[in-house]
Amino acid sequence: RLGSARPAASPVLQGLRPSQCEAGLTRRCVHRWCWRDGRGRVVCSAGARQDQPWPSVGVLIVTYERPLLLFEALAQIAAQDYAGTVEAVVVDDSAASLESQITVLREQGAAPPQTRYIYLEERVSIGAKRNMATRSTNAEVLCVWDDDDVFTMDRIRKQVEHLFGWSGLAAVSCSAIEVAAIYSVPDERLNLRPERLPQVVYENTLCFTREWWDRNGYIFGESWEESGQGEGTLQTWWQQVQALTGAQEPFLYIYLPSSVSGGTALCLDPPVPDERMFALVQALKGCRFPNHLEGPHVSGVLRGTRAALEQMLEDPLLFQPRMVEGAAGFDAFCARYARGRT
Repeated sequence: RLGSARPAASPVLQGLRPSQCEAGLTRRCVHRWCWRDGRGRVVCSAGARQDQPWPSVGVLIVTYERPLLLFEALAQIAAQDYAGTVEAVVVDDSAASLESQITVLREQGAAPPQTRYIYLEERVSIGAKRNMATRSTNAEVLCVWDDDDVFTMDRIRKQVEHLFGWSGLAAVSCSAIEVAAIYSVPDERLNLRPERLPQVVYENTLCFTREWWDRNGYIFGESWEESGQGEGTLQTWWQQVQALTGAQEPFLYIYLPSSVSGGTALCLDPPVPDERMFALVQALKGCRFPNHLEGPHVSGVLRGTRAALEQMLEDPLLFQPRMVEGAAGFDAFCARYARGRT
């Protein structure tokens, strides 16, 4: 385990440790869950289209009786490296309002400067809350964000580039991210979905323009029977969703006892090396995840993910071509992994 007495790990495994990521940050504590530099955010790298302004983004969060997860999600959004305006739109139908606490978080820098909190006194479906969040912001781009998932600090920028074709790929109507890595909090287990399984995409990673959404009159499904259970697949707009693969944009989908979907996506078979595993290692090594956040959920997930990856990568059976489809792909993965260790 990390921190215990053991032989020195290989360089690629040492790169998973958060201490190396934190070394490059300006440490001014504004909240115990959020470090930031003097300007309030991690400095954004140069965009692919410097001649055009970055569109404003509304991050849609729906929540119910999970205040600590919500606070950490807001801290993740505050840590995004996006150069444009970002507004978090929260729709909450919990038993008690969190408005005063979110105000404090925003003032301390542990939530985006623009945070719109909408409290509902009656329970409504996930789809209904997402529709309300969509209508409650004037942002040019809308991005769905679940309160428990853990994303890289460049998620918004990467999806905006994907949406407008600024990353070298063709522009798309609606961007999403493949669920490739699933972390089960109850089991403290990292599950990597094999490439041979059908691609899984949930609504929690959608990113689309307001113009496209409004022009077509699209909505999220609002019935209780479908809401939160992959309701997007029942809508006409789902056919236009184009997902980045787990290799293009890794993130950690979180499974909790309170999750309304995702449990059936777990794969308990031994992992097979593919480009998505390599991308997850590189994202952790390259400090793309918010290692500086000290909230128990995000820090615990990242710590568990590092430990699981170390165990996987140290397993000599991992690199046996057991069920790997295509020797060429397997050889390419091994070659890239070997280069990463040098």
